[in-house]
Amino acid sequence: MIMTTKSSTIVMMIIVMVIMIMMPLLTLEYLYAGEKSAYEFDWLEKKDIIFVLQNKEFPITKKFNTELKFIDSSGASVFQKTYGFEVMLSYYFSEVFGINAFYDRMNNSDSGALQNLAEVNNAKPFIRRFNSMFGLGVDWIPLYGKINAFNEIFYMNLGLGFAYNSIQAESNLKTFSRTNSTIHYEAESFTGYSSRFFFKFFFSRRWNIIYEYRYLYYSGQDSPAGPAKGFLVKDTSVGIGVLF
Repeated sequence: MIMTTKSSTIVMMIIVMVIMIMMPLLTLEYLYAGEKSAYEFDWLEKKDIIFVLQNKEFPITKKFNTELKFIDSSGASVFQKTYGFEVMLSYYFSEVFGINAFYDRMNNSDSGALQNLAEVNNAKPFIRRFNSMFGLGVDWIPLYGKINAFNEIFYMNLGLGFAYNSIQAESNLKTFSRTNSTIHYEAESFTGYSSRFFFKFFFSRRWNIIYEYRYLYYSGQDSPAGPAKGFLVKDTSVGIGVLF
């Protein structure tokens, strides 16, 4: 799905509002527990103190995490079916902050909508599709949780990521308005930035499963004589990671 600059601005405002709400909450003292945190119960003797510690089962501080993810970006264009994979390497300075580098490789094919349009109306739409992407980013992981299901406890991180992206793409920008029915793609390159929301489920000290929802923003033309404007592309991915 592609949205214009106005839509992307609204999305960014929502993300900024979430960050502004979460940051003060994370600084509140009662959200954290240490050895000085204690609970007193009336049914115990006054000298008895119960300490409740909330330790992370799978710490990530000063560790690397490699991830291999399958990407579904077919919603980016109704005229294309787009799938791919991503390889990511992350390093965590603490339980809350980390950096990463990643590489995406995409595979594109024509959808049924494009074939129907060509057969019925003998028309060609404007199509831009991504071939590969490289990025550098930062992760903020403010939430850590546990889920008790099926008599098992599952541990997870919930985080936000922001990245700079170098995009290799192709489009029929220069030829789609011509009368011939052949679609001819020419290479393009863009820079952009992305934000993502991700869940990371740990099922051992080394292995984890990742689900990610990403927004990618970039600026480009959608007609040969038109000015550049902002676009927003959404994709989802799922994969597996190894912590070491």
